[in-house]
Amino acid sequence: MDPPRLTKNQILAWSDAHKEYPAKWPTCDSGPVQGAAGETWRNIDFALYKGLRGLPRRSSLAKLHAERRKARNRTSLPRLTETQIRQWTQEHRRRTGKWSTIRSRGSIAW
Repeated sequence: MDPPRLTKNQILAWSDAHKEYPAKWPTCDSGPVQGAAGETWRNIDFALYKGLRGLPRRSSLAKLHAERRKARNRTSLPRLTETQIRQWTQEHRRRTGKWSTIRSRGSIAW
């Protein structure tokens, strides 16, 4: 018996429900999909990658969440430039009076 077809909208609806608790986007290691008997996030991620169950190929949960929910995808972060890093360190010094170090705290304004 073939597993049911999936749509990106259905996956996103499950993802949105999952994100409410535990307040994180699901990954392939998130286990069973709540409200979808027999479904796991690993199977969904695999179907997105392989183009199974009616889905396009070469995607993933992380890519889908980044594209449609603006979630951070650590595999496709923007490249850092020396200019940008220099600007951040100068801004840190203006704000704190000290040069940043590996132990500096606080967020970086993008």
